[in-house]
Amino acid sequence: YEIYQCDWSSDVCSSDLIVVGSFTRVTNVNSQGVNIATNSRVRFAVLNYTNGVPRSIGGGNGEPSVGLNGTLVDCVAVNTAGTVAYIGGDFMAITNINWTNIGQGTVVSTATRVDFAAISLTTGLPLSIGGTNGEPTPDARVRAIVYDGVNSRIYIGGQFAYITNVSWSGTVSYGTVVSTRSRIRLAALDPSTGLPISLGGANGEPCFDSTIQA
Repeated sequence: YEIYQCDWSSDVCSSDLIVVGSFTRVTNVNSQGVNIATNSRVRFAVLNYTNGVPRSIGGGNGEPSVGLNGTLVDCVAVNTAGTVAYIGGDFMAITNINWTNIGQGTVVSTATRVDFAAISLTTGLPLSIGGTNGEPTPDARVRAIVYDGVNSRIYIGGQFAYITNVSWSGTVSYGTVVSTRSRIRLAALDPSTGLPISLGGANGEPCFDSTIQA
């Protein structure tokens, strides 16, 4: 299991380190090599910046857990307010789980999010950033994310060729396509509408002949 990227969240209440990768648990080990505690966290973890201990952000909503075996989270970026984590990778859903033991817990909810998701750092739940526009859904793996607070944009890069906005139903992996736009391995998303933004305008959109990665 690996860690792929970290980002830092800071607001008036807390300072957190958001970590993503392919891991399924976080173990705190002291200087003598003794395990102090182990907590289940599946490919997404929020650590207290001052003591390194995993923090519960979901409470009764359960902790956000990404995907099943074989899936992973490649990248994360946090908004300026430190309230939302945007993640990208190779996954199909965000499942919120109340962990009762290592690797054992109760599923509270599952929401379809394909290769890109926004997670609330105050509730632990996946957010809908598209609303009636549908959720932005790349057709292949997202390998890099940058949040641009000045211009209110989320830049994503990876292996995709299209961004399809999908209105997901209550049934996992079933939804209605609202719109589709070509974006070849680079896209800018509007965090308030979930829609791709034109970067090039009359100049055309920048397209890349191979994968973009962090």
